[in-house]
Amino acid sequence: MADLDEDSRQDADTSLRNDKPATHHHRSPSAAENRSKQKFVVYGGALLVWYNAMVQVLRYKYAGKKVTPFDTQSFMIRTSILTFVVSGLTLPLLIQDYLAKPGNRPFSPVLYMIIKSVFSVTVVLANITLMLILLIE
Repeated sequence: MADLDEDSRQDADTSLRNDKPATHHHRSPSAAENRSKQKFVVYGGALLVWYNAMVQVLRYKYAGKKVTPFDTQSFMIRTSILTFVVSGLTLPLLIQDYLAKPGNRPFSPVLYMIIKSVFSVTVVLANITLMLILLIE
C-alpha cells in the first residue's frame, strides 16, 4: 500500500513538472498597455474639450454684467487657467509617448508616470475649479 502511495506521488510530481512551456492565448502586454494609454489620452482630451464648453457657459453667465469672474473669484479662476495650461502642455507629451514604438519610448517609465500624474491632477482640478465658479453665485 505504501508503494502505491509513493508511485501515485511520483506520477503527480512528474505531471506537475511538465517540461513543455504552457501556451496561453493572452494578448501581449504592449497591446494592453497601448489600449490603456489610448483610453487615458481620449479621457484627458475629452476633459479638455469639456473645459472649453464650460468656459462658453461662463461667458454666457457673465455676459452683460459689470463684474467678471476675475473680480469675484480671482483665485479660483487663476487656478483654473493655470491648471488648464499645465494639462494642455502635458497632453502632447502623453500623446508622443503613446505614438512612439515600444522600443523607442521618449521617456523613462518613471518620467512617464510623473507626466501622467501631473496631467491627471491638473485636468481634473481645472474642470472642478471652473465648475465651482459656475455654481457659486
